[in-house]
Amino acid sequence: MTNNPAKISGLEASGIQVERAEPIATAAHTRNRRYLQTKERRLGHRQPTGEVLNGSSGRVADVSELLGEIRVHPDRPHVVVKYAQTLDGRIATASGDSKWISGAGERSISHALRAACDGVLVGVGTVLQDDPQLTVRMVPGVSPLRIVLDSTLRIPLTARILDQDATTIVLTTERSGQAQRKLLRAGQVGVRIVASGRGGVDIAAALRLLHSIGARSLLVEGGAKVITSMLAAGVADRLIVGMAPTIIGAGTEAVGDLGTVRVAEGLRLTQRSLHVMTDDLIVGWDVDYAATAPSAAGAAS
Repeated sequence: MTNNPAKISGLEASGIQVERAEPIATAAHTRNRRYLQTKERRLGHRQPTGEVLNGSSGRVADVSELLGEIRVHPDRPHVVVKYAQTLDGRIATASGDSKWISGAGERSISHALRAACDGVLVGVGTVLQDDPQLTVRMVPGVSPLRIVLDSTLRIPLTARILDQDATTIVLTTERSGQAQRKLLRAGQVGVRIVASGRGGVDIAAALRLLHSIGARSLLVEGGAKVITSMLAAGVADRLIVGMAPTIIGAGTEAVGDLGTVRVAEGLRLTQRSLHVMTDDLIVGWDVDYAATAPSAAGAAS
């Protein structure tokens, strides 16, 4: 079991018959993908980061092109906003149902993106509605730090995101109760207090805290309020959208009000990466804030 053909040649040169070689691919992390790609390029290793996206995800897919270039910031992580939507821009029906908008192939890419980042973040609304685990399960890889924005600690103690499969931190404000903080901490959940923003946790303060504990790349998976706040605050570096061939009409929009009055004021997206899956499309772009200056919401609960 190896990605290195030189090892196979060495065994055969020593008189050992090799019937089959099984390469061991893993979902690469942003911190080691260049190392793995260098082993592939210079040493001839067989796709240690998995197969290039080419219409199907396979067991392990190399998502580096989707992620784009990881930007280094002095006081916050590189932020990748990722969501799956219907063709008419909905991330859930009017009743809140979102399982499953995208197909299994697109969802496995989401798991590979989780494995690639230091942390994965959602708002408490997503926890209450979907009860996600936010672990890496559909591909081989390490689960990231799980982060929940919850200004008043509405998160239930039975939420799956609080299980022991990965570390979880809840970012809250002084508006949350001491009793609930103690219960969460007793369950080995990190609880950190950050400043309040308009309507919830201050986004800039939350990102500064995550950077201070070592998070250099962050995957934001929703919900709509958090997605909108990240875009409005000007901190989303990369946007990745999975689009399903489905139309549901009325429902939850992926992005809410950004204070845009004219089309020319809309956020500009550049450096496109497009991948056609079996059923879905996955598109990644850099967010170009230099082209416009939208009003900032700056907070999410």
